Amino acid sequence: GGGVPQQEGDCAWHGAGPPLVASQAAALDSICAEHALGHDVCLLAPKGVGKTSLARRFAQLFGYGEAYSVFCHADLPAHELLQRRATTPDGATEWRDSPLLLAARRGGVALLDGIHRLPRGTFAGAVGPLCVERSLLSLPDGSRLR
Repeated sequence: GGGVPQQEGDCAWHGAGPPLVASQAAALDSICAEHALGHDVCLLAPKGVGKTSLARRFAQLFGYGEAYSVFCHADLPAHELLQRRATTPDGATEWRDSPLLLAARRGGVALLDGIHRLPRGTFAGAVGPLCVERSLLSLPDGSRLR
């Protein structure tokens, strides 16, 4: 994102961190406005323009704490967007929450990096009810996210 970095004090509410260029500040303003309306936000832009930095700045501004990164790829099964099987030191298996589920449980921000790489329907199949209807979500381990 090109533009001239904002001068110190131009927009103090943009929070701590490096100065934003004008296009980043405008994008952050839009994200904040959508959030104020109760809408979810999806940032689509070319690689390297600062989407992750903007999302982290947003999380910091609104007190969400940690921003949880989910690195999506073409072979990621839908259930692994929520939980994955892991082996404990004693050899037993258990379900472990994904960064996306941790964000949901802890009231954080989830960054879905590379979501465009997921096979069609994977994201909607895994978390559609939560995103669209804000309803209960059945998890792979048999529990439910409320």
